[in-house]
Amino acid sequence: MKKIILLVVGLLTFLGAADFLMPQEAFKTSAVLDKNVVEIHIKLGKDIHLYKDSLEIAVDSKNIAIENIVYPESMLLKDREVYENDVALLVNLQKNSDISSKEEIKVHLGFQGCSSEGLCYEPIEDEFDFSIESVLLAQGAVLQNKPIVQSKPSVKSSETDTITNSFKNDSIWVVLLTFFGFGLLLSMTPCIFPMIPILSSIIVSQGENMTAKKGFFLSLVYVLSMAFAYTIAGVLAGVFGSNLQAAMQDPFVVIAFALVFVALAF
Repeated sequence: MKKIILLVVGLLTFLGAADFLMPQEAFKTSAVLDKNVVEIHIKLGKDIHLYKDSLEIAVDSKNIAIENIVYPESMLLKDREVYENDVALLVNLQKNSDISSKEEIKVHLGFQGCSSEGLCYEPIEDEFDFSIESVLLAQGAVLQNKPIVQSKPSVKSSETDTITNSFKNDSIWVVLLTFFGFGLLLSMTPCIFPMIPILSSIIVSQGENMTAKKGFFLSLVYVLSMAFAYTIAGVLAGVFGSNLQAAMQDPFVVIAFALVFVALAF
């Protein structure tokens, strides 16, 4: 009875610790246009912070560009500038050609944030459509054969982004072999130590006829099977391309996995 109570308490503790917000709850974006200024609001959920250097703002238009962006005051968190309250950005626009008609523009917004509980969300992108009277805009420098102006702070690529970009131009076989290699490397990390007694019991259970050659073969099958499982998991994560880390915090997913472990415990 005591073991059952401890199991229930542990399960409830695990579920409570995994109470993370989904991306659409952690970051709620909106934008309004007032003459030549686009005001972008990012409402942050509880215990959520947003990295200032991850903010990316651009305007998709041939005749209108960004003059400057006014950022709110930030704070330092582990040597990085972050926002922990709601964020309001002022994007001042200007026209780069002599036009006086109504222009349809699209404002692109990109950012990344984390929860104080330890979960970091994948980069999020959003966009807003506006119809703007170009006569309200000041004349800026004429841009010739130049890309759309993007006034933003320098963005540092995360380790995940670096790995993702390295796979974009590789063939499917290179990606498969890479994930397979990662699976093999995982078998050499301390994380695999709890599996050693399981593998040892499998080998010992074969009886007195077990030889070193058979033991090596069983170990090889065990390790290769785990590497193959990691390969499948990595490929599926790449195919779906969604925020799997945040999706795994869904209560239904957590409960389903918890019930699997309870069943295995019995």
